[in-house]
Amino acid sequence: MVWTASDAKEIDRLSSEVYSIPALHLMEEAGQAIYRLALSLWKPHCRFLILAGAGNNGGDALVVARRLYEAGFFPRVIDVSEGKESVERLAQRLRLEALGCSLFSARVLIDDEGPWIIIDGLLGIGLSGPLRPGLVFDVLQRASAISAVATLAIDLPSGLDADCFDQPPPFLKTTDTITFQSLKPLHLVHPSREYCGKIHVVNDIGFSPLAVTSVMAAQTVKLKHDSDVTSIDKLWSFLPTSAHKYDRGHVLVIGGSAGKVGAILHSAKGAWRAGAGWVSVAPLSDELMPPLPSAYTYESFALKGKIDTQELMTFLETRRVKAVLIGPGTMQNPLNAKLLRMLSTAQKKAGLRLIFDAGALDKFLELSEGLEFHPDHTLLTPHPGEWKKLSSIHGEIKSMKDIYRLQDIFKTFSVIYKSSTPIVLHPERATFLSGGNNRLGRAGSGDTLAGLVLGLSAVPRPIDELAALAQKLMMQSFT
Repeated sequence: MVWTASDAKEIDRLSSEVYSIPALHLMEEAGQAIYRLALSLWKPHCRFLILAGAGNNGGDALVVARRLYEAGFFPRVIDVSEGKESVERLAQRLRLEALGCSLFSARVLIDDEGPWIIIDGLLGIGLSGPLRPGLVFDVLQRASAISAVATLAIDLPSGLDADCFDQPPPFLKTTDTITFQSLKPLHLVHPSREYCGKIHVVNDIGFSPLAVTSVMAAQTVKLKHDSDVTSIDKLWSFLPTSAHKYDRGHVLVIGGSAGKVGAILHSAKGAWRAGAGWVSVAPLSDELMPPLPSAYTYESFALKGKIDTQELMTFLETRRVKAVLIGPGTMQNPLNAKLLRMLSTAQKKAGLRLIFDAGALDKFLELSEGLEFHPDHTLLTPHPGEWKKLSSIHGEIKSMKDIYRLQDIFKTFSVIYKSSTPIVLHPERATFLSGGNNRLGRAGSGDTLAGLVLGLSAVPRPIDELAALAQKLMMQSFT
């Protein structure tokens, strides 16, 4: 599960107001977890600097300060409340002051008597949009000049929006971030995730399970991440020992313009490795064609650069093709409205899986306008450059607002956005694939990824789930 900022706030509220779990208890549990992590970051001769904001994030920080004070660390605590604080934060401040620990004014902040370990408890998930000038802005600017061996952010670095992926870096360079029960969107997507340092998730601080279930059920778009993706062994376990090649699925790759037939061979290899029972390849050109592997069968209905629609449809039906991938190795779109209409009809009739990649994505939304496809069986696989060519109306993915907006645009397709942090979109859910690395930054890797999804097409699962698994396989198995 992934919680948005509003999800986290509502779970917190319901736990306390409806399910009678005291807010102070939740704060104590959170503070204790932060305290344990802070101790693990401590190095000899380091001092703790606590930045405590006015809200409950600041209350968590004051619990940490109290625990450190009781343990003999005598932290320097900076009060950034401006005389306004939540009820729970006030209670924690009074407990801390009762021990004899005084809070310092934010106007003074600190002289650099480091090295310091900074605990950032200023804003947490309370910020929406960019940080405006003011006391917190000023404190963060001045704190950024302090010599710190580590900076631990509570929930997220102050100055960042929990639901925004593309935003400027925070003032404080964060080495570690601690969050509770579930990751938030910015913890998962580049570049925001890079600002969080090492992310630590505390699985349980006492939120009501009923509150969590209630809020998750109300999500209009279900949010998932890598840990929710099924393993490949489980996917194929439905097949009996007597399974044959049609049970595993006959799949077809169409693409490979002149000199680029290697792209569809990468896709075919991916399909074969993912478990397809039979892989057929239909190149759009035989010019500069490399040696062809014997593991696949080859068809000629697209060899002159144009797909023979009737021959293709006959092939799909007579050879019991389970899924078709169109586009690898193409610069121009080989599709037309007539072919898309016939593919749509075949999908309705036989549940045909359809994957569109590379050149086939150019103006795809316009070409397919008015046609019906099923999002569980239809996948678009754009990288950032192809994303811009899909349509002029969809825009970039920079925040959760864009995710919600795109659900309305892509009503009949699933999409895997192949960036440094791939996102799989479906009209009902979005999956953040945060385990990304630089392996996709190679020619042919996108073709292989599309082929892996193709090879999994006989598995009776929605195609967006298969795309998420394929991306995970890329990260684990392909160099």
